[in-house]
Amino acid sequence: MLAGLAALGLLLAFHAVMQFAVAQGDAWRQAQVTHASAVHQCNGMPGLQARNLCKSGLARGNAGERLSPVRNLVTGRPLD
Repeated sequence: MLAGLAALGLLLAFHAVMQFAVAQGDAWRQAQVTHASAVHQCNGMPGLQARNLCKSGLARGNAGERLSPVRNLVTGRPLD
């Protein structure tokens, strides 16, 4: 009986970990899509100086926080 309860507990813990991993994977994919969209917008800007300024903002991460609402599920902070 005790072994059955322990096995059930381990199964539930495994399920929770896998759900968290899937959610983090979805969040990472969303962040990648958002970043790719921002790069595409930068590449479409008229003028070399405007494109370079936009891309440097992305490289510093300044625009990433404005563009990506994706947050870490544990800490609540924006994903890097």
